Formats: sequence, structure tokens, C-alpha cells
Amino acid sequence: MTVKASLKDIIAYILKKFPECNDLSDSRLTKMIYLADWKKAVQQQDTVSDIKWYYDNYGPYVESIIETANNNPEIFNVKHTLNAYGTKKKVISLKNKNYPVNISNEDASVLEDIITRTKDKSFTDFKKIVYNTYPIVFSNQYEYLDLIKLADEFRVLVKKVKKVEARPLAV
Repeated sequence: MTVKASLKDIIAYILKKFPECNDLSDSRLTKMIYLADWKKAVQQQDTVSDIKWYYDNYGPYVESIIETANNNPEIFNVKHTLNAYGTKKKVISLKNKNYPVNISNEDASVLEDIITRTKDKSFTDFKKIVYNTYPIVFSNQYEYLDLIKLADEFRVLVKKVKKVEARPLAV
């Protein structure tokens, strides 16, 4: 079993690799890590992070990402600002561009795929991707999300759909 990267390394990796990224909002960064965890759960029955995801008002959320950024001021800057609608947001940037990220090639590949698939999305379109994932659609709000269990359910559902699609049409 592979040792998981620290959350600090996952955040730093995303901030280093996100194209033309000087900073990312706490919300977008959090949801990117959620998508990476979900992707790896579906594909490999594992997650990139050790986060215990919670489904709150804003979809999958945890405080540990902003806490990690705040607790590592030698690596990250956290700026409090306003979004386009005048609502408060936290923006995280990489202060130490030479920070040596320690992450497996496997997890790097998952994170890079999420970055590639979401980099050009507006925040609204990006949230649609997140809110249409199986765990959010089929779970109750204000509960923890067991991504490994939900990925197992998802794979069973996909197999059933493929069986139905493979049946010839009754004429």
C-alpha cells in the first residue's frame, strides 16, 4: 500500500501545476481535492488524501485544507478577499515556489487529470461537475461521505447500466 502524501504536499502540488495560477480560492482548491479523491476511489478503491469528506451547504467541504494553508505560512499565503458577488473568500497561493513536493506518480497523475479537466471552467461550471458526482447526487446533505463505499456502489450501478445497454431492443 502506498503512503499518502500530506495534505500540505497535495495543496502545493495543485498550486504548482495549475496553469497560470497565482492563487486559488479555498473553495475551488477543496473541490479539486474532492474530485481527485473521488476519481481515485472509483478507479483504485483508494483516495489521494486522508480527508473525511463532509457534505454541507456548499457541497463537499472540510476545514482541513484552509487550516493546513494557515498552519504553514512558510509555504502558503492565505488572503481574505471578496468574490465577484461581494462575498468573502479565502485565496491560497504558494509562497515558497521551491517547496519540494513529495507525492507519488500515481497521485500526481490523478491530480493532473483533475487540473486538466477543470482548468478552463468558470467556477459555476466547475461546481456543476462537483455537484453532479455520484456522492453528492446520492447522499444526504450534512453527512460524511464514505468515498470508497460510494465508489463501490457507483461501479455496481455502472455495470447494471452497461448490461441494460447491451440487451437487444425488443421489437
